[in-house]
Amino acid sequence: MNKIYLVFLVSYILIGCKSYSGAKTNQSTQLKFQTSKYSDEEIIKWTNNQIDSIMSADNIPALSIGIIKDGKVIMHKGFGMHNRNNKIKASTNSIYQIASDTKKMTGIIAKNLVAEGELNLDKSIISYLGNSLNSKAKERLQNITLRQLLLHKSGLPYREPTMHRKDGEPMLIPYTEKHLLNDLNKVELKSEPGTTFGYSNFGYAIIGYICEIVAKKRYSELIEKYISKAYQMPNTTTLLTDKQLQLLVTPYRKENRNTETKAFNMGKLKAAGGVYSNIQDLLNLMTHQMNAYINNETPNPLILTEDALTEEYFYGFGLAKRVFETGTQYGHGGDLDGFASDYVFSPEYKSGVIILTSSGGKWVGELEKKVFYKLTNREYSAPKKSIAQEVYNIITRKGFEEGQKWFKKHKNSDKYYIKEAEINNVGYALIESKINDAIEVFKWNTALFPESSNAYDSLGEAYLKNKNIELAIKNYEISIKLNPENINAKNIIKKIRTERKN
Repeated sequence: MNKIYLVFLVSYILIGCKSYSGAKTNQSTQLKFQTSKYSDEEIIKWTNNQIDSIMSADNIPALSIGIIKDGKVIMHKGFGMHNRNNKIKASTNSIYQIASDTKKMTGIIAKNLVAEGELNLDKSIISYLGNSLNSKAKERLQNITLRQLLLHKSGLPYREPTMHRKDGEPMLIPYTEKHLLNDLNKVELKSEPGTTFGYSNFGYAIIGYICEIVAKKRYSELIEKYISKAYQMPNTTTLLTDKQLQLLVTPYRKENRNTETKAFNMGKLKAAGGVYSNIQDLLNLMTHQMNAYINNETPNPLILTEDALTEEYFYGFGLAKRVFETGTQYGHGGDLDGFASDYVFSPEYKSGVIILTSSGGKWVGELEKKVFYKLTNREYSAPKKSIAQEVYNIITRKGFEEGQKWFKKHKNSDKYYIKEAEINNVGYALIESKINDAIEVFKWNTALFPESSNAYDSLGEAYLKNKNIELAIKNYEISIKLNPENINAKNIIKKIRTERKN
């Protein structure tokens, strides 16, 4: 099954040779440049008011923001405090963990190594990992390429099989090389490589590890070489100095913003979400990256989306692209059940927004959209609420029965939208501790989306975990009927039947 986790369930891409220059090709650009209809002063005043209102209403402990408009930085400012118990004010120098926004940095590192001839995007990952894998793993993983990992089309699961934390808790035990290799040797693919988009933190961990192997350097050293030094980002790192630790903001839980949590100690998962940075550094990166797109500087390691073509939305090497009526937007975000980030820009408007906070949630994306829409002359209207988010909150606060009653009452309401993947995520949030409740949620999903192979696959997984083998097989078979390429379901059924014979 493809587990595309909601923000509220997520924790929320290199060698010592010559650095890639990113020289221009002098190609003419086809961009039609636009100008915001609002003055700098109007944007700044409006943004200040929005942030003051959000911080008060949602009890946000700290937030730092940077805004580029018409090619220049017009606002870079901090709000709130580093810690609720001290009087250190947040600023543009305040450091936050940026979570999955790290992925674009991993993509930049990988593209540098490709340009230097050290990586081949279309070679099997087995060519880099072969000596560390057993024969069965080599057979399972042989069709996965680096390009597929970078585009989230590898078929690998969302997260690493060896979990070192529960959802909502910080990751304090690092994910080691031994853990990564053990997981690679046992992991089962969720889909055929190259066929399906399936967001995978585990996939990006593998990219980072391969880059370390090729470079013979640690990921922290690669960040320093290809990111920090290349784009004047001195406080962008995975290893904080004593001085930087004094600038680190304390993270707080999203569901209780008066409760402190901790930064994640990720180990080999750093390439998926473990970088620290601040607004000033990320404004430097955005300026370089936006100019690369404006000037059509190909090849350039900052241009990350040319390989991932679809009609309206595509994900390329750690950066997503969307097309709107008068332009395009590029960006990524991240959430670590505490720290959260958002990074988005438009070359046509020469404008962008960066938000870092010590307590994430859906408000981060909504604020980013409000500001970005203002910069790009679009009217922002509050979206419908996620019914999955609401029911999860009720289950967490009041219990499953109350959540189920609320869901049945509101599932047809115009105030809420329903997405299959989001309902699925509620089920996975419950599957470890309350398996019967998880089964009920997965059953909601099959009723709402009867043509979804993934919904039946997840229900089958829950029944199997609950040792209801016949119902597990029944739902896996429905999943295969709806999607004959579901190799995960086929392998599980085969394993069950083999064990029965023995």
